[in-house]
Amino acid sequence: MALFGLAITAGCQSQMKTTEEGQLTWRNVEHESVTALDANGHLMFELRYGPTEDEPAIHPVGLPGAAALTRDRPSDHPWHHGLWFAWKYIDGINYWEHGPDGRPVGRTTWGEPKFDIYPDGSARVSLELSYGHAEPRTPLSESGTEPDARLRESRELTIHPPANDGTWAMDWESSFRAVSAAVTLDRTPMLGEPDGVFYGGYAGLSLRLVQLIDRQVTTIEGTVPFSSNSRAQPHGNALDYSGRTSEGAPLVGIAVFEHPDNLRCPRSWYAIRSDTMTFFTPAVLAEGPLIVEPKKDLQLAWRIVVHPGSWTPARISSERSQYLTSLVP
Repeated sequence: MALFGLAITAGCQSQMKTTEEGQLTWRNVEHESVTALDANGHLMFELRYGPTEDEPAIHPVGLPGAAALTRDRPSDHPWHHGLWFAWKYIDGINYWEHGPDGRPVGRTTWGEPKFDIYPDGSARVSLELSYGHAEPRTPLSESGTEPDARLRESRELTIHPPANDGTWAMDWESSFRAVSAAVTLDRTPMLGEPDGVFYGGYAGLSLRLVQLIDRQVTTIEGTVPFSSNSRAQPHGNALDYSGRTSEGAPLVGIAVFEHPDNLRCPRSWYAIRSDTMTFFTPAVLAEGPLIVEPKKDLQLAWRIVVHPGSWTPARISSERSQYLTSLVP
């Protein structure tokens, strides 16, 4: 990774260090509940966690000095939020799509994030989330958690500073525990369930991207073919989605790597390459629902890498090996 100077800005106070290589700036806009990372004045990452969000979401996501790769609240699916995490059904309650009031019926709540920012520009974000059944909606506790929560989550995001070519990575770790009784996590049906229509089985970590040009999805096994309805369901432990944000723009991509201890890894992924949507997710529930017990945590983790170019299977394999090497036993 390149060495960057670091500026930490909160309100009117700032601390700054600079080097010849450049400058990283973490900005915290408290009244908007937004925290962002800039590289040489170019936005790379913005975490949004205000009360109007359906769940904490990261948008935009992109390379320094380049157009954003993610979309937030597109008109066709306003519950899509760039890079975000949402279960589909918890005990039959929908936490994904919007209900009659323009918000998901299942209520995701969270406390104030904790940020640890380090001299090299990297940072760790810690979040405590609760998943409660939202009708009727109840007041939050002081910690921001739902009093009638069925499921709780501890989430840690580690953001790494960019390399010389702008490539940067984020490690995502989530641990889920049922509060008092076992809960069932479920999804839309997969192919052939029950009527042979390709639905996808989506739930969990997801990315809604801009409508890239020259789109390509690649795994360690090779380029992924799409079905006649613009869906793909590759199997593996890593996936790269690349393309151009506009005509003549350079190729860019986002790769996601499964932690080797993730349940059902290697898994089925779900990707869309249609005229209106660019989307993908490591579909943790694709093979079927999961039951989370009160005394046994469900732990999920990924590395997400934003990079220039379109990665080959060999590059994906190499980057996955680096990810595995970095993991603490």
